[in-house]
Amino acid sequence: MDYEGNPIETVIQYSGMEWTILRPSEFMKNALYFLAESIQKEGIVRTGFPDALGVRIHEADIAAVAVKALTEEGHHGKIYALTGPQSLSNGMYCKITNFATC
Repeated sequence: MDYEGNPIETVIQYSGMEWTILRPSEFMKNALYFLAESIQKEGIVRTGFPDALGVRIHEADIAAVAVKALTEEGHHGKIYALTGPQSLSNGMYCKITNFATC
């Protein structure tokens, strides 16, 4: 489900409670999970879309934003789209992390 028109978010927004919504992009851990087998067995990343761009974000970065949203003033009623620091293809990701060959 995409974020637009998400019925859960709508219920939260009209609940009468204070709320802040975090919308993270692709989780770094998920990317590593799906690439792990070919990296471990072959030292290579196998993907059908090597040039597709993604803005992976690490789970610790999501948690850091959540802590600020929960402990600092000014976040009620806000929606934050969370992304990694830059858009990377799988090929660029391989070069930067040096985990494997793409």
